Amino acid sequence: MQERDPMRLIANCLVTTGLVLVTPLAALPARAADVDASSTVDAVTVYPDGASVTRVITLDLPSGDSTLVARDFPLSLDPSSLRVEGEAGSKLTIGSIDARRPRAAPPVDLPELDKRIEALKDERANLQGAIDAAKARRQFAARFAEAAPVGIGDKGEARPISEWRAAFAAVAEEIATADTAIRETERKQRDIDREIARLEHDRAAKPPSKLEVRIDLAAAAATKATLRVTYSVRNARWAPIYDARLETGAKDRKPSLELVRRAEITQSTGEDWSNVALGVSTVRIARGGSAPELKFAGRAISPAAAPGADAGRRVGVGEACADAAHGARCKVRRRDRCA
Repeated sequence: MQERDPMRLIANCLVTTGLVLVTPLAALPARAADVDASSTVDAVTVYPDGASVTRVITLDLPSGDSTLVARDFPLSLDPSSLRVEGEAGSKLTIGSIDARRPRAAPPVDLPELDKRIEALKDERANLQGAIDAAKARRQFAARFAEAAPVGIGDKGEARPISEWRAAFAAVAEEIATADTAIRETERKQRDIDREIARLEHDRAAKPPSKLEVRIDLAAAAATKATLRVTYSVRNARWAPIYDARLETGAKDRKPSLELVRRAEITQSTGEDWSNVALGVSTVRIARGGSAPELKFAGRAISPAAAPGADAGRRVGVGEACADAAHGARCKVRRRDRCA
């Protein structure tokens, strides 16, 4: 009997296990690539309580599965109303379509913004030190004015009035200089505060202003495709406006009244509806297009009196008279009583 090397057995097991693990990974399908695209408004139909918008997307599709990503749709659209159709040079399969809010992206120059904000805060702190020094200088001059003219001399003796005026002028000039320095420095601080607020606003992640629409596509070959996406928005409407034009007439023509009907359209969807095919409709989309719900209305049938039958028995709504099975006549009555 031939002995086997245990190390070789372990190595064979490791190789076999590696093959088992690699095979499923190689069989996994490749993830569909995202294809960025932009859309333009092509047609709009305005209703009294909303609007239907059609956008056109033209793009080059690669062969195989891909996901179209358009980030220029309005936030006000109804995601459940999204519909898509399209055409391409080769076989094209359109899968699911959905809308989502994109993530708020931070600014790309975030480190540079942080450095700028830090430098402005340091500059503001330096200005605050200058303001504190000017205030101390002003306070000292004010205290000097309160002590004069008692101790205005070298030995504390009183000085002539002419010297008082010079001292008062010096105090006033010192206080005015300090006040001017404080005002100018505080003005610079306000400018820095506004700049810091602006940078902090730029630093914050911006909330999305548009909706992201994703469409799953599968093309048999690389081709150019055109898609039309239709959706509903609520914050749009139209109302009729009438112009009346009256001609009183003359000897050679009769009086006439002309009514001109116009449409006033208002919308706050965030979209630009310039240079699009625009139409109006009297349909109210909020009511929907489903059939009305029918309510059941029951009526009872009472038969004619049969020999030996109880004339006082009542019949409930929807209940057949028992005597009708024996050939008795039944009548429809408001109050259901067997005759």
